[in-house]
Amino acid sequence: MHIAQKAQPLVVSILALASLLPLQLLIFGDDMMVLHGQLAGIMYVMILIAFFSGAQWNIAITQKNLIVHITSLVLAITPWFMILARRHYNEEVLWGTMAAEMSTILLIDWIFFRKYYPTWYFILRNLTTILLGLSIILICYRKASIY
Repeated sequence: MHIAQKAQPLVVSILALASLLPLQLLIFGDDMMVLHGQLAGIMYVMILIAFFSGAQWNIAITQKNLIVHITSLVLAITPWFMILARRHYNEEVLWGTMAAEMSTILLIDWIFFRKYYPTWYFILRNLTTILLGLSIILICYRKASIY
């Protein structure tokens, strides 16, 4: 049991960082991959948002925090409605919204839940959110460079 507790931060960190690898295809892939993979990448980030919003939703129920309960639901469903209305704006707007939502989720964690997370996990959340934001910037730059 002691080994598993010590290994958990390493294993979770490796998996969390590896979860950003699919987005790297939209940065380093060929031009066709970049252009045709935009929607898939956006939907992948939407899944990440739903995951982290769901985690907040669970804690909000336990802590009886109505504000976070509502924001977690709004953050989870907003990207889905934006996908439905995507003909009114380009992918960069969707990417920007995804980055803003991940940053908002992290900010809510900072304000309400930081004390509930182990330090190593909170550092990892900060790092992965920063790397996700940088990936989104590079994806938008890469797509713009193709045109």
